Amino acid sequence: MTSFGTGTLVTSGTPANTYDVIQSSCTPAANTTSAGCGSVQTTGTFSQLQFEVITETKKVAAGTSTTNAYPAGQYDSTKTNGSTINMNFAADATNFAVSVSEDFGDAPASYDPTAAASHVLSDLKLGSAVDAENPAVLNGGTAVTPSPSAVAAGADNNGANGDGADEDAITTFPALASTATGYSLTVPVSGASAAGQVCGWIDFDRGGTFGNVASERACAAFSSGATSVTLNWSGLSGLSAGTNYVRLRASYDTAGVQNPTGRLDSGEVEDYRLTITPGTDLSVTKTNSVSSVNTGSSTAYTVRMTNAGPSSVTGAVLTDAAITGLNVTGVACSSTPGQCTAGTTPTAAQLQAGYALPALSSGQFYELTVTGTVTATAGSLANTATVAAPSGVTDTNSSNNSVTDTDTVTAPDLTISKSHTGTWTQADLGRTYTLTVTNSGTGPTSGTVTVTDTLPAGLSAWKISGTGWTCTLGTLTCTRSDVLAAGGSYPAITVTVDVDIAAPASVTNTAAVSGGGQVNTANDSASDPTSISATSTGLQNCSVLNSANPTSLNFSGAGALVSGTANTVGAVYRFSNVTTGLDALVTVTQLSVTGSATLLGSGLSAALTSNSNASVEYRVDLVQAGTSTPATPIDLLVFSFDIDGVSATNPLSDYGEFVSPNSVFLNSPTRLTLSGTRASQSSTYVGFNDNTSADPRNAAGAVYLDVNSLTLRAGFAGGTTTPTAPCLSTCAPASPPVSRSVTARTRRRPAPPT
Repeated sequence: MTSFGTGTLVTSGTPANTYDVIQSSCTPAANTTSAGCGSVQTTGTFSQLQFEVITETKKVAAGTSTTNAYPAGQYDSTKTNGSTINMNFAADATNFAVSVSEDFGDAPASYDPTAAASHVLSDLKLGSAVDAENPAVLNGGTAVTPSPSAVAAGADNNGANGDGADEDAITTFPALASTATGYSLTVPVSGASAAGQVCGWIDFDRGGTFGNVASERACAAFSSGATSVTLNWSGLSGLSAGTNYVRLRASYDTAGVQNPTGRLDSGEVEDYRLTITPGTDLSVTKTNSVSSVNTGSSTAYTVRMTNAGPSSVTGAVLTDAAITGLNVTGVACSSTPGQCTAGTTPTAAQLQAGYALPALSSGQFYELTVTGTVTATAGSLANTATVAAPSGVTDTNSSNNSVTDTDTVTAPDLTISKSHTGTWTQADLGRTYTLTVTNSGTGPTSGTVTVTDTLPAGLSAWKISGTGWTCTLGTLTCTRSDVLAAGGSYPAITVTVDVDIAAPASVTNTAAVSGGGQVNTANDSASDPTSISATSTGLQNCSVLNSANPTSLNFSGAGALVSGTANTVGAVYRFSNVTTGLDALVTVTQLSVTGSATLLGSGLSAALTSNSNASVEYRVDLVQAGTSTPATPIDLLVFSFDIDGVSATNPLSDYGEFVSPNSVFLNSPTRLTLSGTRASQSSTYVGFNDNTSADPRNAAGAVYLDVNSLTLRAGFAGGTTTPTAPCLSTCAPASPPVSRSVTARTRRRPAPPT
């Protein structure tokens, strides 16, 4: 027990552990004379309190100690001083007043206009703790207002503020937006030994009072032993955004607890501050308008954030997170930007981390274009954008705050096939390979596609072409950049080749494809093994020449000497207009003769006089007409006619020789051979050594590809002093010394495209 007043604790005697209280300064009741007053506080829960009042009257002499007995003799002469006598009083009374501890709310004073909300402390609590306010004040019948714990208007009364930390029922309130039409709050209770009710009020209109709007109150009953109730407010509209207050009351008095103010005999009241946030509906959309994207291709997403209101919002956070498989290359306002401006455009890094947008009123939007390159090679590409309301704003619809654009990832995969037809023979002309490029992948190509053909030794290309392809003969490459859909093939490429005179029995031609945006390069090449047959001499029959369809170069007439000494080494002759726009400069580069020599008197010819052996070598340079400027290279077929021999007794043989041709052709491979008296001179030597006296007038031809200069040789060997005169281009007298005329003619075929 606690003494209120100037009482003295009696620790012995009867009754022990009581307060003996005498307080002369208390105010007496009306029409009474006060002898003393005091108070006793009991802590706990009681159903009954019993007070025993003992009145002991002592009279003492004025100005003496209270321990000195009053000299009774002064009143009764029969009694000695200090004796105790019964005293008679006109009136005597003892009054008791009971005051109980109470819990008060702490909302600002305007919320308790007539009687502050208070509860006599009992076993019932909101949350788990309760304390008493005003413990030193006699709580009488007069209503208390405002609450002794009331905070200033607008002040924070949560936590340790206001009446203290006993307001522990609610730690965090669910968000409440100005657009809300309903609200729910779960309130924990403890100590409920009987049924009761919890009521709550929220100042939705921020009017400074509870209950002036019917929808501001919600109540829920509880049973004995309950641990929580749920309060539901409905029918809300037009809530005022900003700071307001909440009151919660729990009591066994189910009628009284429905009032926001006044005293109740049980339970607890707790007041809180709550912020109604501006409410708005933020949404985000994102699309690149396709359902699939191709590896290596560029794609552009349109990202739009819209504020559907009703509240304005500043600082909404738009996020377009980085993902594997997409390299973002640019972020810019779209063509319909809304509130997007140059000064409010994020970088790619800022957008990926979360970018705070400028102010958006109700109905406004903000739109970006996000561009990137697809680096994924398979599967799908899922790209997500999100929007989040800034602090202090409630998004009333979270279902549209995130959007994902998912595309199937496709990729081109280029393959190439290569084939040839027919049986190929050494020295063949115009043989072809067919190259076909196919997109075996799941997506279209992008960028340049390049095909490269690698010819083996023994083959010489003179043409490469294909519809839609840009081809270069010198490098045997073809390119194109048009899109090839998955499963499609480009038009075929044809590579036209000549087979060399000494080509091996088998060659392998390889072609490869590259580019097009493909990622699988393991299947980009193809090889075509090609068998090559040989004739008995390793040379081709002249009938092949008919397929070349050559155009003749006209070397008729005598060449005009332009420099040097006629019929000697170093002499240069011009043959004009061998074909339209072209002249030929013929230089004597070698001359071997023991007799006389008449050179270039009639075309590419030589009249040589010698006892046994003679030869001449010409270099032919094609130039632009009337100049020394080299002509554009062309393909040429060059012939040497009337190669023959005489008899075994005079085995003189003519020969024509071509320096470094691509192929050599003979009209009679069984009679013209690479063996004989000139066999060691050159691998391209064509000779004839017949033991009969026949005059077969044989011919040999050579192919030169892409040239504007070539070297020719002609002569005879193996003669004796009594030869029978053979005939090359014309017949000579049959008398020594032997004189032979050697003739070479040229034709050209159309120049191949580059």
